[in-house]
Amino acid sequence: MYCLVTPIRYVLDPRFQLTTPLQAGFFYLAPGTGYVLGTFFGGTYADRIVKRWIKKRGKRLPEDRLRAGLIPFFLVLPGTILIYGWSVEKEKGGIPVPVLAMFFNAFAQLLIFPSVNTYCTGIAISDCG
Repeated sequence: MYCLVTPIRYVLDPRFQLTTPLQAGFFYLAPGTGYVLGTFFGGTYADRIVKRWIKKRGKRLPEDRLRAGLIPFFLVLPGTILIYGWSVEKEKGGIPVPVLAMFFNAFAQLLIFPSVNTYCTGIAISDCG
């Protein structure tokens, strides 16, 4: 979760010649906004995927929740980290590219977490009963 937010002060400040904490603080708005929007869409997205699999199979399995996180986990998260790292290291794209990468990374995380947390809860409950 902190892989893109932690280096703002140490990597992005010198790279973009940011001199005040306020300037660096604006970089935190992108992941913060991604987390907020992801909160609204994560659970709904997971529910939609589960309903699709119930319709296909005729019954619900706990693993259906994990299917909702496959694309964000295996494509979006690595992609945003690679784009962020490339843009900062090669000094390409200016400020917008790492900011957009941080936004989409945070958004994808909040698409994954509800699925994984609900799956873990469902497994724990099914083991008890």
